Amino acid sequence: MRPDSTLASSMRLRRHRSRASRLLTDRRHQLLRMSPSRIGRNEEQDPRTQEHDRMEVLAVRTKHRCECPTGDAYERYGGRGITVCERWRTSFAAFFEDMGKKPSAKHSIDRVDNDLGYRCGKPECVECGPLGRSPNCRWATRSEQARNRRSTVVVRAYGVELPAEVWSERSGIAAPTIRARISAGWSGEDAVSLPPDHKAHGRRS
Repeated sequence: MRPDSTLASSMRLRRHRSRASRLLTDRRHQLLRMSPSRIGRNEEQDPRTQEHDRMEVLAVRTKHRCECPTGDAYERYGGRGITVCERWRTSFAAFFEDMGKKPSAKHSIDRVDNDLGYRCGKPECVECGPLGRSPNCRWATRSEQARNRRSTVVVRAYGVELPAEVWSERSGIAAPTIRARISAGWSGEDAVSLPPDHKAHGRRS
């Protein structure tokens, strides 16, 4: 092959890779702007396509919070060493295959050990396999995730210990209100049962 022909082929390959990279970047930005809860409002869209899109949005956002220093959530994730394993970082298909469909709209991805990253735990993963890492992700509801959060406030009331978020779901009282009451010295029973406008100074423990 003549040198000028080789150069031309090399330049075409560079242009192709550059265009592919731009398309991928554009797709990621589009997904970051999408809300999973809004996907599916188009009744003409195939449900399988909707599920695929929801999962792709979750996958992109998961990587974004771990890898983008300018992101709002980076400090709580990538900033403290939370990463996405190689298999999931490089393949959405692998992420979809390993996690499966969301059990319900109330579920989102959760890390079993909150101090470890998003790990598939698959032997074929070039990162998890050689290191013998176990899976560290599951689908969980907000109340289930609350039990696993570092900042969770556990409230004991009526002989039961539950996160403030769970008490909130059961009582209808906002979780911040319950946490503030506990910090102010209220008993667990009062904190999770009295109406928000109640001034129970004499009922504190």
